[in-house]
Amino acid sequence: SLLLISITVLSAISSASAIEEILDGFNVKYGTHDTRLDTCDLCHIADKPLRNTCHSCHAPGKPETPGKPKTHDNFMTADINLNPYGMKLKENLNMKMGQAFLELENDDPDNDGFTTIEEIRELKFPGDNKDKPPKKSASIAKLFDFDRIITLIFK
Repeated sequence: SLLLISITVLSAISSASAIEEILDGFNVKYGTHDTRLDTCDLCHIADKPLRNTCHSCHAPGKPETPGKPKTHDNFMTADINLNPYGMKLKENLNMKMGQAFLELENDDPDNDGFTTIEEIRELKFPGDNKDKPPKKSASIAKLFDFDRIITLIFK
């Protein structure tokens, strides 16, 4: 019993540390420190618990279902509170963090019609399809990818 509690506490500490490292890495890469994106809501669904608790799966005060297996595998790694961007990012964490962010820049994990990088530039959450930039315009800046053009010219 004491061993299980110790393992759970250590797992929670390492999970929280990993979350901070990911958020810090994101803020450094995109210059979003002290902006609205500098929160756990970047990868997690707002209004859901950031850490798994017994009440994530078990109703408080309700007895266990007889005959139902009591497994707690993946207790600290469940995806129950990750938004679409958080899930995609988690899939890419087998690579270096900067590369994992880069891999998602041209994706649209929340299917709102805007790429992750478009949303980040507008300080919108890339995992929340209700939080999106204003409608796309056909301005010169939107028609040409100036970063790519500069790279091609000066390469």
